Amino acid sequence: MTNETQVFHDVREILAITLRVDPERVRREARLERDLGMDSLRMIETNVAIEARFGVVAPELVRPDELGIETVADLVHHVCRTLGAAA
Repeated sequence: MTNETQVFHDVREILAITLRVDPERVRREARLERDLGMDSLRMIETNVAIEARFGVVAPELVRPDELGIETVADLVHHVCRTLGAAA
């Protein structure tokens, strides 16, 4: 099973690519929209990349605000929960 630290590193890499930001900016406390510039198109790209990387389907990630996902840490926790449910 994948641990939270590994999920963070993978999500960090995905966000750096999809948001076109330096990976150093992708910290756990960084807010997806305000700090990293996440918009609806980038969230779809991120969701597709997360689904491909982790082998899970998470269509709810297209609307992260409805899930209370505001920060990178929130997203990592959500991926971890999704992986736990898929295991």
